[in-house]
Amino acid sequence: MVKNLFDGLTVYCLNHEEPVRMDVKSGSSLFYACPKYMRKDDEHPDGHEETERACANRISFTDLEKIMEQISQEVEDAAFAGQEFDITGLRGKIRTLEYRVLKYEPGDIRLGILNRMAIR
Repeated sequence: MVKNLFDGLTVYCLNHEEPVRMDVKSGSSLFYACPKYMRKDDEHPDGHEETERACANRISFTDLEKIMEQISQEVEDAAFAGQEFDITGLRGKIRTLEYRVLKYEPGDIRLGILNRMAIR
């Protein structure tokens, strides 16, 4: 795996017209969840409005690591081949999780996630 690939990683929910930055939550383990799951209030300023449907999009750290391994392999393959690489726009899928690299620069990786199982 590419060293420090998680440095500068920001995870976004792709279940909206514009990507929404996901938050780290704690349950039986850590996971990223869309802030639009909670109703908007003082404690959840990025939550959904009363007229909006709650968003259950989420990803476990374990699944996120699998996605980052796939991305790392793409970066390593390009580097090994001596190619210039920008994986912005790269798309992939692991089980019911779809992902898209929204932006890729060293130290700034923006990864969009759509968990088809969670949002059906």
